[in-house]
Amino acid sequence: MRVLQDIERIVPSLRRTAHALCAGADAEAQGDEIVREALRRALTMRSPSNGVRLEVWLTALLIDVARAAAARPGPGVTMPRPEPRGEALAERVSLALGGLPREFREALVVVSIARMSYAEAAAALGVSAPQLVSRLTAARDQFAAALSGRGVSAKGRAPTHLRVVK
Repeated sequence: MRVLQDIERIVPSLRRTAHALCAGADAEAQGDEIVREALRRALTMRSPSNGVRLEVWLTALLIDVARAAAARPGPGVTMPRPEPRGEALAERVSLALGGLPREFREALVVVSIARMSYAEAAAALGVSAPQLVSRLTAARDQFAAALSGRGVSAKGRAPTHLRVVK
């Protein structure tokens, strides 16, 4: 019974994480579907007993479901790129998140929105801590560039605007 109470406490965080991972026009509906599928899978599995926090374990399941949904063609949950709809901050944030490569978006969302430590985020994403930090750095650079309206170079960095002064 305690596990169910813990899951109920974690669901709002899972929903925020899923909505941010989807980052599209229909992110809420798609995110909620991903959360439902992750929770359905969680109920058919044994909860982690190797010292992994329940939230980290559920977030890892959520990411697996989101990745599978993004790779699956046809009807169902898809991860579309958002379309410009206006200049509201929430829409600009959604567009900036949606414009990030999947690996970068996952790293940024799990650390910034799910508020996991780097070690927990790396475990949830199935990567090493240095890989997570690398992805997170690139994601922050690209996200900041997208929000400020600057482009991003092929190397993933915002271009510098140098002028020659005579």
